[in-house]
Amino acid sequence: MKKLYFLLPLLLLGWARESFSQQAGNEWINYQQSYFKIPVTQKGIYRITYAELQSAGFDLQANPQQIQLFRRGVEQAISVVGEGDGKFDGSDYIEFFGVGNDGSRDAELYVPKESHTNPYVSLFTDNSYYFLTVSQSTKGKRVAVSTLSSNGLTAESYHLAETVIAYNKAFHVGASYDAVNNLQDYQQGISVSEFGPGKGYMDERIYAGSSRNYTLPLINAYRQGPAPSLETSFYGVGRGAHSIDFTVGNSSVTNTAFSDLQTVKVNKSLDWSNFNTNEGTATITSKQGSNAVVYFKLSYAQTLDLSGISGKAINTRTNSSGTSLLRFSNATSNDQVYDITDLNAVQKITATLTNGTLDAVVGNAQSTRNLWVSRTAGSVARIERVSFRSINASDYNYLILTYKSLQQGADAYSAYRASSQGGSYKPLVVDMDLISNQFNYGENSPLAIRRFADYMAKGGSRHLFLIGRAIAPQYFRTGNLTTSEAMNEVNQIPTGGWPGSDWLLVMGLNGKAANVPALSVGRLNTITSDEVYAYLNKVKEYESQPAALWRKRFLNLSGGRDFNYEIPTFKNYANGYSNIVKNAPLGGNAKIISKQTTANVEFFDVSKDVNAGLSMITFFGHSGPGYTDIDIGLATNSNFNNKGKYPIMFVNGCEAGNIFSNDNIQTVGTNWVNTADRGAIVFLGSSFLGWPSYLDRYSSLLFQNLSSSTYLNKSFGDVLVATTTRYVSDNPNNKMTIGHAQEFNLQGDPAIVPYPLTKPDLAFEAGNLFVQSGSTSTGNFKLGVVVSNLGTVPGTNVKVSLKRTVNTAASNNTIANVSNNTMDLGTLTFNPVRYRDTLYFDVTNTMNAVSNNQIDAVIDAENAIDEVTKSNNQLAFDYVIDAPLPVSIIYFKGQVESSAGKSFTGVDATSIPENVGTLSWKVSDEKNILGYGIEKSVDGKNWVSIGYTPSQHTSSALYTFYDTKLRVGNSYYRLKIDEASEPDHYSKIIALRVAPTYGLIAYPSPADADVTITIKENAGSTATAVQAVLYSPMGQAVWKGEIRNGAVTIPTQSLTNGLYHLHVNDGTAIQKQKIVVAH
Repeated sequence: MKKLYFLLPLLLLGWARESFSQQAGNEWINYQQSYFKIPVTQKGIYRITYAELQSAGFDLQANPQQIQLFRRGVEQAISVVGEGDGKFDGSDYIEFFGVGNDGSRDAELYVPKESHTNPYVSLFTDNSYYFLTVSQSTKGKRVAVSTLSSNGLTAESYHLAETVIAYNKAFHVGASYDAVNNLQDYQQGISVSEFGPGKGYMDERIYAGSSRNYTLPLINAYRQGPAPSLETSFYGVGRGAHSIDFTVGNSSVTNTAFSDLQTVKVNKSLDWSNFNTNEGTATITSKQGSNAVVYFKLSYAQTLDLSGISGKAINTRTNSSGTSLLRFSNATSNDQVYDITDLNAVQKITATLTNGTLDAVVGNAQSTRNLWVSRTAGSVARIERVSFRSINASDYNYLILTYKSLQQGADAYSAYRASSQGGSYKPLVVDMDLISNQFNYGENSPLAIRRFADYMAKGGSRHLFLIGRAIAPQYFRTGNLTTSEAMNEVNQIPTGGWPGSDWLLVMGLNGKAANVPALSVGRLNTITSDEVYAYLNKVKEYESQPAALWRKRFLNLSGGRDFNYEIPTFKNYANGYSNIVKNAPLGGNAKIISKQTTANVEFFDVSKDVNAGLSMITFFGHSGPGYTDIDIGLATNSNFNNKGKYPIMFVNGCEAGNIFSNDNIQTVGTNWVNTADRGAIVFLGSSFLGWPSYLDRYSSLLFQNLSSSTYLNKSFGDVLVATTTRYVSDNPNNKMTIGHAQEFNLQGDPAIVPYPLTKPDLAFEAGNLFVQSGSTSTGNFKLGVVVSNLGTVPGTNVKVSLKRTVNTAASNNTIANVSNNTMDLGTLTFNPVRYRDTLYFDVTNTMNAVSNNQIDAVIDAENAIDEVTKSNNQLAFDYVIDAPLPVSIIYFKGQVESSAGKSFTGVDATSIPENVGTLSWKVSDEKNILGYGIEKSVDGKNWVSIGYTPSQHTSSALYTFYDTKLRVGNSYYRLKIDEASEPDHYSKIIALRVAPTYGLIAYPSPADADVTITIKENAGSTATAVQAVLYSPMGQAVWKGEIRNGAVTIPTQSLTNGLYHLHVNDGTAIQKQKIVVAH
């Protein structure tokens, strides 16, 4: 079992990366040629046959003399047996010497490179990759043959065997640091994401006071030769003092003491007496602190015995004469000797076999030569045609990197980004296989992405959108991830390091300083095409929304677990962010919700805020991948309905952005971003721990940039690049700063533009003119005028001009400012409107007008402010000023009554329904009134008469009317006052409401094949169809239909097991029923 050495704390709460400057890694490719990729895991000679090439689709009609093989961008010397006739015949074959991946190239990811922890175990793959092609013009590089005479040479008695035992049982996460770069225990400090000292694979730790034995094998040792030597690499697991006792056999090798999280190499000469015939036992005792072995490298004299080999490595002794004779025993006629000192220019050494003895003469022996004796050529695992793509970096400015299974969705996303609606970008879509092959010699690692991003950034690319999943490196060699292919399926688009950092993929590129991003980066954390399309639809909706105030509304949530520090401090942070957006050119409006208890998690229902539309939701408190301590629920909850109005979500806390675990892809952030038709547009959170002051500093910079004039109408990715650049530059060598900057990961498209604002956009919206108070009998009233600003804050005061128009001529036509029944009411002056402001204006009935009045308002009639549009600067408001009513209505009221056990005057007892609407009104001084008509409406606009009551012609009277035809929902009523010779007058409007009281029954429960829903409506007829929708556990509608005559059957055999929710809607209200499906 692989182990990860760290503890995850429950509480909230390096090295400077070198600028990246090197070749892109694609310089060796001829884009006019076809290439075939060959993986190699073990060292040895490999043979590729005619049949294998034919099966792979290799061009066998080409001249075999022009066949080439490349590894890591360098052509390899190969043998093409039978190529002399210029044809590749059925018996011809290719042979080459191949090696697996020892991880040496991982050093390019380490800072500094010399801190590479384990040079013998790759972090990412055991495979090296070779690329076979046919040159269009030149002959391929071939294995040279060395034939030297053995005359006068004395055979060597031995060579120096080298055995490396490297460990990958545990992944250590390296050092942690405090605010002044002192080393700390893991849970007490920040871990930077870059690979550095001690980060990588090793053996399981040996705890203080414990020992562990290791076997050091000897094969055909030549004990008359020099004593063995042993290089051992140890790592101190944890802070503090470390000491190790190290013995081999009965002899002490060393007693090594060191401190903190150091990697220590010990080189010691041993004695043959430390070993028995076939092995020695190394015993490591951790006297102080916990320690781990990274690798052993044992060198010893070994006879030149080839018995039982398939292939054998030989390391010659130096020979001042320059030529050495190696005489191998137990040889066969199949044995071939190769000089592999230069892996790119392997030579074959002519050897002579005599009675089981093989003589080989080696040149250039003044220095050690590395040889390989091959008895059996191995077969390659597969030969796969690959495609390279000639990319002109300056042709693109928006990059999508995806995985092959998500290609179709990525292509659709690219097409949108290329459209005018999507920003008219010049997008490039590439999959990870192409990037690994073209920029990292076939190896799937963060280095491939860094090289690609560097290459494209130099051409002007601004955004990198990763569509696919990643897992942290400590999971690579766990569970069933035993092959490169299996790892790639879950680690589709690698992240930059540990803790997971997508920013690390783009930092320090294109000449940028260490830890400064060269372009923005975001990730859609998904493994399904459906989620890619769902997210694309959300982006289309989001970016097509018209200007509206919701884009300037913020919800700041603060948590904490104690009232002494956390809760008030975090609330103060939230207040600070609110003040930034309010006072910035954006002119935002912020609402703050804070925890009221010390409970670990406290729930708040913010669905009304979310559904109304929010620009951004910010959390500050404790968190993890699956929770925040101020809990608002998941986007899949049915109470969220914010289609098209998707906020940015930003969590300041611990691990909310850790999407790189191997066992949980559905984090809170992923749920909010990936859920269709609701949720968030992007999610920003850290993959590791957060320290409040550092989080607050980052957040303050983010809000300043986000709402400043510089970054309005810019992408969120641009804002994050600016924020990170400033954040790091303020303290470039501080590990806390670097860690926080690296680990804020963005889920979603970095090209999203939260505020497509360039100018003020002052606007009237429906309801922005209203009467606050007044008298319909006198016509004097107070007019409320609301001005909204959908854009940036204007630099000057805002003026609103008001006019009043009446339908009939004023009784006094000599009044100033009156013309054609229109009166200029003057101008209201607002301070520069940031979000929304309201002023009140007193309107007096100077014109002595009754009946319909119209108020016309115009914003900035003088056109003094340059706005996005003037089309929303005018609004008309109709207001009826009634003449005094001919009767005094003391009250007019109503109620819904149950008919059980009651009688109603004037109503047929046989037709009384379950509920009756009782209307009553009391009047005085009705001498001139003929009667009262009762009118009803279902919408408050369209009225029908439902009855008439004659007047009693008294000084005081009480009337009652019964409505026996109530409906579910709202019903509106008014009195029409009937006079003999005057126009009709109307009372105020009252409303009665009958709520739906369905009795919903679902059976059987749990449901298997089908579920039957029965419904009974207390008011109204069940014969009327009502709408029903069944939602899955993820909030997706899986069935829609109507319930007629009180029942419906829903098929559930095709549904997966889980808790479903049925919503029944009669047009005025929704009732909900839980349904469990269990097959």
